Amino acid sequence: MKIDRRNPWHWVLLSLFGANVLLDLLLRPFVRKDGRKVLLYGHKLNGNLLALYLESNAGDTELELEFLTMDPLYWREIRRQGIRTALAISPRAPWLLARVDAIVTDHGLHAMAPLPKLTNIRFYDVWHGIPFKGFDSADFRTQHQYCETWVALPLAKA
Repeated sequence: MKIDRRNPWHWVLLSLFGANVLLDLLLRPFVRKDGRKVLLYGHKLNGNLLALYLESNAGDTELELEFLTMDPLYWREIRRQGIRTALAISPRAPWLLARVDAIVTDHGLHAMAPLPKLTNIRFYDVWHGIPFKGFDSADFRTQHQYCETWVALPLAKA
């Protein structure tokens, strides 16, 4: 779900997600992590996020990947397809975020913006593989807090 700043429902979803992030920050010191839990976060489970998810299902990794969305309709849709998915506005989300070891995003953090500074979660970004046209260095400030940004080509790295 792309955030529409003019849509009041999107502000409600962001607020609920933000409340769950705050609960995560309170829970995190008390929840045991197993070193295998990875969340994928983006508008949709497609592109590089989908490739990572499908590869994890191939059985070649010990990582446990799950897609995180704040869109209840999309969550229901992909859950019916058998995709491991979590709803960012649900009561389960703070517990999930408290257990996670890494988060891979493809389009920013939204309500999770405080997490890179306040937790030991490792963040990775795939930016749909190639950054969008018209962006400048200021648009990538968030990614400077990430462990790595994965790009499709060495030329896109600059």
